Amino acid sequence: MPEGIKDEFVAEIPDEKRRSFYPATLIGQLVVFDDFRSEHVGDEFMDLLKVWVVTKASQIGFRYLVVDAVNKPKVIQYYRNNGFEMLFEDEKTEKGYRNIQSRNSLKTRFMTYDLTLMSIPTQNSTAS
Repeated sequence: MPEGIKDEFVAEIPDEKRRSFYPATLIGQLVVFDDFRSEHVGDEFMDLLKVWVVTKASQIGFRYLVVDAVNKPKVIQYYRNNGFEMLFEDEKTEKGYRNIQSRNSLKTRFMTYDLTLMSIPTQNSTAS
């Protein structure tokens, strides 16, 4: 992770708990058939994935979900709507970090989701 971006991630983490790396899991690109696009199937699947991952995160040992999202406005907006943020502020920065020399737009963009944003009730929680 580039220093400037890493600084943003760790700003609220106390010095003694900062790490030199942040474990993440790369998820595959999601596709929803056209017939189901207005049914919010993708959003429901993403919610299910996040809940499953958060409940397993302590056993698996990672903090972030990462996706190499297709660089199309609808796709980027889908991930943004589901809490993902761009890892790099712009394509130029991402190209530089990934050592891509092409003048063409990137076909994909790295996006992340911080699992600490999830609030999952524990088994010990009881409803009053």
